[in-house]
Amino acid sequence: MDILWTGVFALLLIGYFALEGSGIGVGMLLPALGRTQPDRDRVVAAMAPFVLANEVWLVAVAGVLFGAFPSIEGEVLSGLYPLVVTLLVSWILRDAGLWFRRRLDGHAWRAGWDWMICLGSYGLALSWGMALAAMAGGLSGSPIGLPGLGGGLVVAAAFAFHGWTFLSWRLPGQVTGASRTGGALL
Repeated sequence: MDILWTGVFALLLIGYFALEGSGIGVGMLLPALGRTQPDRDRVVAAMAPFVLANEVWLVAVAGVLFGAFPSIEGEVLSGLYPLVVTLLVSWILRDAGLWFRRRLDGHAWRAGWDWMICLGSYGLALSWGMALAAMAGGLSGSPIGLPGLGGGLVVAAAFAFHGWTFLSWRLPGQVTGASRTGGALL
């Protein structure tokens, strides 16, 4: 039975990273790909419909972790406590940015929430990478260190590429500097 639940857990986690990784990457690239306010509006509009659906995968991952592996859940949450808090705060910042940026009309209002989307997305990417590096190391030692930072940078780079690929599919040639050849990132 453990093999079945491990497979379900892995499938759900891969699904989350594959689907929500694009949204996190788009948020990270928001300042680079949306140089003007109309461009940022198009970038956010391209990713926003998918965000809540993608987060369902994370809720399912947490449900399987809590239900099928309660002893591991305690070890992971206590061993990665600073990263779990950073993940939650980053998630709240990014989602608040997505929800509140269109509540009032004004350049400063939207620009501020656009930065919250970007900062929250970077926080999510780096925290996930550091958590994965710590779990790969068996949760021995501090999750915040050089190996964790390396894992965070690798995951952030992967999410950024995934987000750029997603936007090149959703908005081909409509985002300032974005093309299928990656000119906006160079």
